Amino acid sequence: MLLRADNEGNTPFHLAAASGDTDILEKFIEYYQQETGQLEDGIMADSTQDLQDDEEEVLTLEELCILQNKAGETPVHLAAMAGNVM
Repeated sequence: MLLRADNEGNTPFHLAAASGDTDILEKFIEYYQQETGQLEDGIMADSTQDLQDDEEEVLTLEELCILQNKAGETPVHLAAMAGNVM
């Protein structure tokens, strides 16, 4: 669900990063890690061999940060453009 994109290729990660809502972005990351069986450092837990019903691709947190929308923008780019990166 969190990797599904809108017509412009923006995922919920892109939208949260652009809005500067770090609380929701943090919740998305925690939820994604739980759903995909990722540990804090991006290492996959043993139980993630089957992804339940959805069979979405599993990305590491690093890969989520560089996931591009149709304009070639990543969540990090959008956050920086909105002035939400220190």
